[in-house]
Amino acid sequence: MTPEQRYDLAIEWRRTSHKVRHMIRLEYRRQFGNDNSEEHWEEYLTEALNIKPFWKTAGLI
Repeated sequence: MTPEQRYDLAIEWRRTSHKVRHMIRLEYRRQFGNDNSEEHWEEYLTEALNIKPFWKTAGLI
């Protein structure tokens, strides 16, 4: 993941409602547990927030 993608992902995560963030965290823990890398979490979050289409149009992919 590029620094630009990481920055954009952080912004999108902050813009996501607390309720949705909570649901995403619960689903992640249910599927993968708690002991995973930051990279794994970021990849999961990228999918959960469906951010790749935006990155394609913005030239981040």
